[in-house]
Amino acid sequence: MVTRQHKTLKVTIYNWDKFTHNHFMGQIEIDLSELQMDQRYKTWYRLQHSDHLKGKDKKKELGSLRLKVQCHEERILDTQFYTPFVEFMLNVVDDKRPEGCAVLTALEEVMTMDRNSVAHALVRFYLAHGSVLPLLDVLTLREINSTSKPATLFRGNSLASKSFDQFMKIVALPYLHATIAPVIDAIYTEKKLCELDTEQLRQSNKSSAGKVVESSVALLGEYTKLMMDSVFSSVDQCPGLLRMALRQLWARVAERFTGAEHANVPYLAVSGFLFLRFFVPAVLSPKLFALREEHPDQRTERTLKLLAKVMQNASNLQEEDGGKGAVSMHPMNCVMPESVARVKTFIQSLVQIDQKEVSAERGVKDGGYIHHLILCKGFLWKRNTSTASGGSLQYRKRYFELSNIALTYSQNEKQVGVSYQWLTIYKNCLIFVKCRAFCH
Repeated sequence: MVTRQHKTLKVTIYNWDKFTHNHFMGQIEIDLSELQMDQRYKTWYRLQHSDHLKGKDKKKELGSLRLKVQCHEERILDTQFYTPFVEFMLNVVDDKRPEGCAVLTALEEVMTMDRNSVAHALVRFYLAHGSVLPLLDVLTLREINSTSKPATLFRGNSLASKSFDQFMKIVALPYLHATIAPVIDAIYTEKKLCELDTEQLRQSNKSSAGKVVESSVALLGEYTKLMMDSVFSSVDQCPGLLRMALRQLWARVAERFTGAEHANVPYLAVSGFLFLRFFVPAVLSPKLFALREEHPDQRTERTLKLLAKVMQNASNLQEEDGGKGAVSMHPMNCVMPESVARVKTFIQSLVQIDQKEVSAERGVKDGGYIHHLILCKGFLWKRNTSTASGGSLQYRKRYFELSNIALTYSQNEKQVGVSYQWLTIYKNCLIFVKCRAFCH
């Protein structure tokens, strides 16, 4: 809206909602008298309250943002200075006492709240030295021996659980993308309504709530089938190192919990990591696992949440969703028995692998970590260094990709296949780095 008398341009921003009223986000005012005609401006404007709110509550704030910034300073010495420490740490995982390794036990007791960083560093270190399987074996064996109830096995944020989490993210992230990315992309693109809660539909003024639930059951069943088919047919694509770690975990749990009443405990231990800590979180938060660059909208988020709930029930070997507060998931009980049976078959196929078939080095390569793993990507401004520019400072927007093999750039994201290579990294070098997002 433009007020000619005062020469002011007002822009109001709303968050569009199809089912309820639009949500007011803020308003900006631009004084046109301060702008020159035929001139382009690039600036930022802060969202303000609308006119009808200013008189009611002048002190009300639109919100604030709190940033937590950490500065790390590291001194890296020559390799020979680390040799005694490396030998000591490699000998640590050879300690197979029932109470667990003394060093790792002490480390877990003094860990701070940031357990992911500790686990990430451990996994990177032992992966680089080909001893990640002994590390995971020592950590998981200690927790298995100290757990009396199978229901609480690996349910906490212990060093064993966090280390296995980081191990899967490092080794099996390309496998995760190849397995579930097509289904996630379809859900993002289609943006279909999927809701099983009739009460929530009534609150959204949906008169035909029954028909919506019926169509949602069919849609969710279709997405579930696509997701499960993709996962269950991916045994051969699963990194060999991850399969060996799961086989090792299966064997340890089966030794600890014997008897017919504990027949499902090994399945639950494996699915607890692979599904509940890897597949399901990736479905709930695709951006955190680099499956998508943007967060889902409200409708897509609801569909992903329902799909994740079905996968969670199947991985818990629940043939019926009778959990407290999960009444809306009852219509999906018809697909649960088949899904549970397929989960068991899938896990059996995964753990049927001989450790002698895959070395630790090959296991990492099978996961795609050595062959080609994108560490960071995005658009940057590249200086034109051609002689035609005459030495002037000309910059062009280019799409960059930093992988473990090379740094490449191209004109846009679709031309990655014909990108120009700047820097080649020695392919046999194991590169385990935490790469922060530097592209905006």
